[in-house]
Amino acid sequence: MKRLTGKGFFLFLLTAIVLSLAPVAPSAARAAAYGAIAGTVTDSSGAPAAGVEVAALDSTGSTWGIGRSGADGRYDLSILPAGAYRLRFSPPAARGVQQWAPGKRRAAEATAHTVHGGGTTVVDERLLPMAELVVHLQTADGQPYVDAQFLAKDEFSEFELGRSGNDGVVRARVYAGTYTARFLEPGTGRVQYVPGSRTEAGAQPFSVAPDSVTELTERRIGAGSLRVTARDRDTGAAVPDFCASADGGRDECSNGGGVVLLTGVIAGSVGVSVRGAAGAPYGYADTTATVVAGATVDIDVPLPGVGTVTTVVRAADTGVPLRGACVALLEKGSFSSYRENFAHCSDNSGAVTIPQREAGDYIMFVKGVGDYGAQIVGTSGGTGDERQARVVTVAGGQVTVVPDVRLDVAGAIVGTVTDEAGAPVANGKVSLTPWHSGGDNQSGFTVRADADGRYTMSGLGPYAWPLLFSFGAKPHQWSGGTGDRYAAEAVAVTSGGSATYDYVMRDGATVTGTSSIYGWVVATNATTGDYTGLAWVYDGVYTMRVIGPQVIRVEGGDPVAVPASGTVVVDLP
Repeated sequence: MKRLTGKGFFLFLLTAIVLSLAPVAPSAARAAAYGAIAGTVTDSSGAPAAGVEVAALDSTGSTWGIGRSGADGRYDLSILPAGAYRLRFSPPAARGVQQWAPGKRRAAEATAHTVHGGGTTVVDERLLPMAELVVHLQTADGQPYVDAQFLAKDEFSEFELGRSGNDGVVRARVYAGTYTARFLEPGTGRVQYVPGSRTEAGAQPFSVAPDSVTELTERRIGAGSLRVTARDRDTGAAVPDFCASADGGRDECSNGGGVVLLTGVIAGSVGVSVRGAAGAPYGYADTTATVVAGATVDIDVPLPGVGTVTTVVRAADTGVPLRGACVALLEKGSFSSYRENFAHCSDNSGAVTIPQREAGDYIMFVKGVGDYGAQIVGTSGGTGDERQARVVTVAGGQVTVVPDVRLDVAGAIVGTVTDEAGAPVANGKVSLTPWHSGGDNQSGFTVRADADGRYTMSGLGPYAWPLLFSFGAKPHQWSGGTGDRYAAEAVAVTSGGSATYDYVMRDGATVTGTSSIYGWVVATNATTGDYTGLAWVYDGVYTMRVIGPQVIRVEGGDPVAVPASGTVVVDLP
């Protein structure tokens, strides 16, 4: 064999490296599992549209391919796993503007295009008519308003068009249609609706015609000042040390002078927030004021006092102080919106101190520790029923001492959750307290059923507890098959024992109706205030499942009786 040296060896090595970097042809099996989507994008007149972003999304909303159309309007999304895809088209230089094939503004209306392994699916798309929107933003004295965030809203969505430049101008491409708009003041986030309104109710729609230039001029509403003083809500005495803000702006503090001057507040009705300064025995208060451009308006705000609550947590059977027993102090009547995080816990002596609580009536909920179970503090011992709780009254500037809390030895509730067909409800939630769909309550009193529908709720004091069951699309329902916590079947717990409670989840009734609300519609039980149903508004209509029979309020409206099954129509404004 001839030995390679010098130049020959170098050429051999270079060839080897090149070959090692060469792409490997895909196997026939791999090629058969992938396909492509290709086509041409044209503008509303039929001419090729260049620079349009094209994305392929599967049924879960995951993006599998992104490309852009060329000068000839053609695009090609290759190496897509075989399956069905919706196509989203985003024109260039058009923030927030997108459409879905074929010519739809809503993703839910898009066609699912099937990609076959080894093949190319052709999807041509014509862009909906567009126009240019030019907005001139001005200060109150007519100068360019710089760096303001401008947003437009149509029947489909709200999206940012951009920020005003040094000339106060925002330029954007949008779909032809009807819009309302608002802009946000830089630095404060204060909002003004077009034309010249502090509230969305004052926003007036404007139309943008196809293939045209629409110009708007919006002048910032004039500003004024608020001179804020505060007084004790109970005694009427002046509060020297407090802080205030208007319309969500920056806090300004009195620094002991008893007055806060808020300047540069946009004229009109504004929200004002006032709070006691750090260390001052006062809480929070919100109010509204009418600001007059070029003037100073005086407002006087009553502030609630804050006090301190203390108690000692002991073992009921031995009297020994318990360390690490955490206490939630809940405003009386607020159990339906229970969100306490148990931030205050007992020390080595069993003592718990809860500072800076607004004057008013409260109840105490204690999370168990070690062998001792949770309880709502009652008038004589623990309870599992909020209505039997001891009332703790907090007075401003004072310390309220609650008699020693005695925790009993804990027990548990175990059981199985099934649906009406007898199948186990895997991963279903079982809760001790009400919770909203925004997330579990923060008490730790929520457990999940296992794959066989079995659950264990431990660490409970030996009292009768209502349980809340929830899973997926099924409605929230309390033990005994009701939406009313006060009417629920309470499960009795014994110290050191396990009570068994099996539950069959029902589908309940349907509550539906029309709504002008853009977003979530919430239903609550009319008696307890507990969240009981939730739905998103689609095309002006909402539909939710609600357990019945119970009486509910939809978005705080009039009481409505919901039967065990069937449909109830509740139209909203």
